[in-house]
Amino acid sequence: MAIYLSTFLLPKNTCIDMASNQDFTCQVNGTSITDYQIIIYKVSDNSTLYDSTKITLSPSLYDKDTLTHTITGGTVTYRGAVKWTITTYSSALYATTTETLFYNQTIPTLTFSPPATITSKFYDFTATYAQTESIALKRFKFIWATSAGVEIEDSGWFYSSNIHYQFDGFTNGVSYKVKCIIENQLGVEIDSGYKSFTTTYSTQPSLILVPTVTLLASSSAIKVDWSGAFQALGVVTGTSSYVDDFLITGNHGLQLDDSSLIDFTVAIPIDFTAMVVYQPDATFTSGIMVRLGSDYDIGYTDGRFYFNNNGTIVYGIPRTLPTTPFLIGIRDQDALIIQSNAILEWLRT
Repeated sequence: MAIYLSTFLLPKNTCIDMASNQDFTCQVNGTSITDYQIIIYKVSDNSTLYDSTKITLSPSLYDKDTLTHTITGGTVTYRGAVKWTITTYSSALYATTTETLFYNQTIPTLTFSPPATITSKFYDFTATYAQTESIALKRFKFIWATSAGVEIEDSGWFYSSNIHYQFDGFTNGVSYKVKCIIENQLGVEIDSGYKSFTTTYSTQPSLILVPTVTLLASSSAIKVDWSGAFQALGVVTGTSSYVDDFLITGNHGLQLDDSSLIDFTVAIPIDFTAMVVYQPDATFTSGIMVRLGSDYDIGYTDGRFYFNNNGTIVYGIPRTLPTTPFLIGIRDQDALIIQSNAILEWLRT
């Protein structure tokens, strides 16, 4: 009777935890498969970790049938890369497969517990990964969906061990779902499953500014005022002066001497935006660059920018402080360092 190599061997190129019962399966090929034998080897030195010995099938299996062999949990205790073969018999004939690789490791754990209620239109979703034998994380991604399960956005894969992603744009008073998917260096993929949450946050009414236009005939000019505009008066700490041709020829601007700053001693409303041009003195190496009241300050220290938002401090990546003028933009929880029409640093608390 004809006999051929078994196919579709599982497990293959994946990770399983043999601390618990595990099924080893394949498709037999040939007629009247009467016996089989499974052997598991250590990849590093080819030593035998498990030998089922020759097992008689009753009843026999036939071409394209599935063979399942269960190994009791704890039988194989070695942790690492292993391989296995299966030999099938038909009377005096037999066929042994090539070695199939898999890993006997503890299954990773993924901890992902977003809050049931999110009180902002954006949220920084985070998760944690752990694996007993310290198999490193390879990549992760997040997927958001409506409460009905219709996918809204897929973050795409991120190759980092720091599992987090900020989604911006949630509609107020709406229910959503989100899940996290990870894959470690052995190719083991874990899906957290969808977690439900609802958004509830305060919205600020739109401020409609109505301009008033006044003709100034004596100056051959037009004056435009916006009613309801917010005026924040700052106090200069240190020394300052107004200079001509500030940054751009023909402009006038406030120049602060070294160690000076403007302190806005007022509460900053949620929709307030500040944009400040900054050019550090040649002797400036660290310290505060802009301060808004007691809640905000942006500065440079230890070779990187920082943003202090009411006691919550975030730092940028190490950068050389520009010696040419750059913009500092502040709005609510964001601070931007802009140079040459490009964002040099985005700090968000």
